[in-house]
Amino acid sequence: MKCKDCQFCKYEGAGIAGGYKCKHPNIEESAKKYEQLKRKVINKDYPHIGYQMIKTSLRYCPYRIDREESL
Repeated sequence: MKCKDCQFCKYEGAGIAGGYKCKHPNIEESAKKYEQLKRKVINKDYPHIGYQMIKTSLRYCPYRIDREESL
């Protein structure tokens, strides 16, 4: 699923704190699961997507993680 089509992707805030954010209830759990699986550290706030809409989804998107686990 792409972020632009997702119901949980919202724009909020202004200035440096503004931007697109993922409001999915399981985003932090999914991000921690991604960090453990890939042994990588995410250096930004988990819900923060960016200041502009991205073309795909986040690597740790809950929908993406669930789809990979089912394969």
